[in-house]
Amino acid sequence: SVHQKMIRFFIAINTRGQTRLSKFYVPQTEEQKLQVKKQVEEIVSRTDETGANITPYGTGKLLFRRYQQLYFCVCIDETDNELAYFEAVHLYVTVLNAYFNPVSEQDIMFNFHKCYIILDEVFLAGEVMETSRPVIMQQIARMDS
Repeated sequence: SVHQKMIRFFIAINTRGQTRLSKFYVPQTEEQKLQVKKQVEEIVSRTDETGANITPYGTGKLLFRRYQQLYFCVCIDETDNELAYFEAVHLYVTVLNAYFNPVSEQDIMFNFHKCYIILDEVFLAGEVMETSRPVIMQQIARMDS
């Protein structure tokens, strides 16, 4: 079978353990999604690291990094390049910061639909789509006009 590199899920969780954004790229039931969010929350809450974190998760690995009051988490395959995904997550946060100037947890809560649209510019169907911030900003500007 041809193995495609892709993200299994993307989750943004605040420091109080509340999920602010979540997108699953592998089919899951609602119950499984809740379970995943709970497990991810437990993992990030045990971490006081501010840098990039990598931990085994199921048959893959969980990458997460804290930006202000939010942890941005992605689950990838064991063989995937962590750096490429950390860069993609950083790009997403950078674009959110440029768009909301700077982004806050409230921006995400009240504009979650925009945040998902921006997320789709970076990761589409679980694959890194666009790595250029100017290109993404142009696409968002078009969306807003």
